[in-house]
Amino acid sequence: MDWRTDDLTVGSFGGFSFLRRYGLTNFSMQSTLATEPQNQTGRKPSTIVDGPDLQSVQFDLRLSRALAVDPDAIIKELQSLLDAQSPRQLVMGGKVLGSYRWLLKSVSVTDVVRSADGGIVHCSVSLTFEEYVRRTILFFSK
Repeated sequence: MDWRTDDLTVGSFGGFSFLRRYGLTNFSMQSTLATEPQNQTGRKPSTIVDGPDLQSVQFDLRLSRALAVDPDAIIKELQSLLDAQSPRQLVMGGKVLGSYRWLLKSVSVTDVVRSADGGIVHCSVSLTFEEYVRRTILFFSK
């Protein structure tokens, strides 16, 4: 398969597609339990379990002009998604992740190599997403 014609989508966030040639690596998903210590005089604190915490997803993209990618344009589009502060569906490998939508929380650009014209030749971009859960209001009937 030729990378110049292979635009296989490996994932998406809303309308933004993560193409195979974006070099998606270091995918991780974290689920945690929210707890807090309750102090007890003369003894170890007891643990109060508040319930599940928000999940997070993190992965890196390796963007390179050599793979027919414009790193500057991709970074600008990702920054626009971050600035929009809008929860969207996160899909990886054709499967929707989690039961909720996700917020893009962080876009971090590192290992930047620039050309003589100032454009980015290649770089790494780390993306962090957080599960977006709306507050639920419960109504009790008498």
